[in-house]
Amino acid sequence: PQDYPDVKSVLKQIQSWDRCAAADSYGAGAFGILYHKLRKYYKKLPEPKVFTKEILNKALEETKTHMLTYFGTTEVMLGEFQKLVRGTKELPIFGLPDVITSMGATPYKDGKTRVVSGESYIQLVRFTASGVEIESSISYGSSDHPESKHYSDQMELYAQFKTKKMGFDREKIYKEASRVYHPK
Repeated sequence: PQDYPDVKSVLKQIQSWDRCAAADSYGAGAFGILYHKLRKYYKKLPEPKVFTKEILNKALEETKTHMLTYFGTTEVMLGEFQKLVRGTKELPIFGLPDVITSMGATPYKDGKTRVVSGESYIQLVRFTASGVEIESSISYGSSDHPESKHYSDQMELYAQFKTKKMGFDREKIYKEASRVYHPK
């Protein structure tokens, strides 16, 4: 950081980052913005695709400018920069490329990105003496119809690493169903 005083604050955040891509992480936020800034340079690099100090410094300067322009500070949490978006709902979201909770994002609006690929359906299955226990969540909801209450009803669960219980008791499912139909 001492060699690059203009980007010292951003560089220190990245260097002290714990490498967890949590939505409330400032280091992940700085790295996420830097990652998006580096993409244009990476495509132009000759093999073996190693960034020079000059390119890294330029991308760090662009990262700092981006942070100040869109967020008014150089301390930006990942979830302020990266959003899970469905319809009019927008939530801060975890994940970066090449991590366990991998997320790919594209430019969105106001200097933010929106997730377009990565983790989606999560299912936990436990086999017990009393039967199968299942919990799940999906990144948006179980419907593709914007007018449905299930269009984005699981986003909060998903963003908080939570799940809902699922059942396979046919009678109970039919009894509690909001409607029963046959797909056409």
